[in-house]
Amino acid sequence: MTRPLTGTPPRSAGPWLSGCRALLAVAAFTAVGWDVGHQILLSGVNPVDALSYFTMLSNLFGATVLLWCAAAAPSSRRDRYRGAAVVYLIVTGIVFATLMGGGEGMENVNPWSNAVLHQIMPVALLLDWLTDPPAERITVRQSLWWLAFPTLYAAWILVRGQVVDWYPYMFLDPRGPDGFTPVIQNIAGMAAAVAVLAVAVSWIGNLRRAASHKTAAEG
Repeated sequence: MTRPLTGTPPRSAGPWLSGCRALLAVAAFTAVGWDVGHQILLSGVNPVDALSYFTMLSNLFGATVLLWCAAAAPSSRRDRYRGAAVVYLIVTGIVFATLMGGGEGMENVNPWSNAVLHQIMPVALLLDWLTDPPAERITVRQSLWWLAFPTLYAAWILVRGQVVDWYPYMFLDPRGPDGFTPVIQNIAGMAAAVAVLAVAVSWIGNLRRAASHKTAAEG
């Protein structure tokens, strides 16, 4: 169950916010297209491999949600997808900065697309969430549904990896001497962290929603 705002209908985003969302979406689509195209055309990477990075999928999802937000009025359904995008992009930024060392030592890293996908988009989605909080309260149960995509992603990578003998991330690669044991441990630890992050994102959104509702009521 969700609790709608009382006394104040959901507000449509102003033209400046819609414009920023559209520009960010275009930047993200362009950065993904550039990186994927570079891998396919210049490095001969399998197209499915190029699109199997969580970075690419989370940014495509986030950009799509931004376009939706730029064009549509606020709704609880839209905001649930928006919250999911915030979580996925924050995960992308944190994993890249920590487990992948910020791309240090990686070959063929394009500076502008790397900045868009791993730094600008995570920060922008979080700021968007704080600036325009959800129209209705998001429950803990609803926020935990945001773990569905990362879970399916991990399953897809492990199953496909067994077939094609390729894994996009070393922490999901079971071909080491210890096999699947460290991979399962990594997945379990990351799942717990993402669950905490999802609850935190929904909690912050609810706080901002309550604050904006109180401001509107007082005004």
